[in-house]
Amino acid sequence: MIIDAHTHLFGSKDWWPQWVWDAVSSIQAARSGKPVEFMARHRDESFDSTGNIAIANMDRAGVDKAVVCVVDLGLAVPGEDTKISIEEINRLTCEIVKKHPDRLYFSVGVDPRRRNALEILEMGVKELGAKTVKLYPATGWSPSDRIAYPLYERCADWGVPVNFHTGPVFGPMKSKFTHPLLLDELASDFPDLGIYCTHCGHGSYMEMLAIARARTNIFCDMAAWLAWFYSGEGLEFYRTWRYITNMLGAGRMLFASDQTGPKFTPELKDEYVDWVTAVTQIPDWVRDAGITFSQEELEGYFSKNAIRLLKLD
Repeated sequence: MIIDAHTHLFGSKDWWPQWVWDAVSSIQAARSGKPVEFMARHRDESFDSTGNIAIANMDRAGVDKAVVCVVDLGLAVPGEDTKISIEEINRLTCEIVKKHPDRLYFSVGVDPRRRNALEILEMGVKELGAKTVKLYPATGWSPSDRIAYPLYERCADWGVPVNFHTGPVFGPMKSKFTHPLLLDELASDFPDLGIYCTHCGHGSYMEMLAIARARTNIFCDMAAWLAWFYSGEGLEFYRTWRYITNMLGAGRMLFASDQTGPKFTPELKDEYVDWVTAVTQIPDWVRDAGITFSQEELEGYFSKNAIRLLKLD
């Protein structure tokens, strides 16, 4: 079984501020070699109000289940909040997830600086059944900021892990708030809180591992590391995956993609399939280089660790 512990879907462009979509289109255009206008049209065709695109992507890639995370970016730029309230975005996302109860799980998202952040959190967990809480410090707050501590306290009491983006972000958001070192204080203050760090700090993965080795309540994934393959650094990826597993421990690694639900088109690389293939069909030349993973490690990575941490069915 393969469980993707970190994905996203969007019902319409009103779920994020316009500046986010403009930035995403520009980044995707640079990465794909397509015009910005092409990527913007592709984005509009990929809005997924039913979850059917997400399920089709999972079927094509061979993913059995996925956690759908809401990301609250509305406070990153003053005066440019989402047109739809974050409460409604969480509810709408959960409604989509409930259309596919055997395939999708829900993760509530909220910015702790919102005046009703605790109410949104409680709605997400108690009413909507969220398996995790997605937090995105890049919008302008530090994970160790005391404004977020009431959320951590509730999550620790409920046994619900928090999911942090770690590693660089696009502007006008600030990467300084996503550095792994900022997670050390809260991990120390809340030793019983599951802290799930998606992207494993990416370019700062060494710092991520240094903190995580001392804070055993930290878990990581390597979502969005596919660029290593597209840049010709495949062997280095496998070597780093093996190193992270050795340093962190196989029981604290989860499989995730950060898949954002694009509609499949032959004109673009099928990044979801490429990512799943890279980690499920490890080439012979990797084993020839002395890099191997045990069956037990892979079973934990693909499903068992997520089931344990997120308390999945």
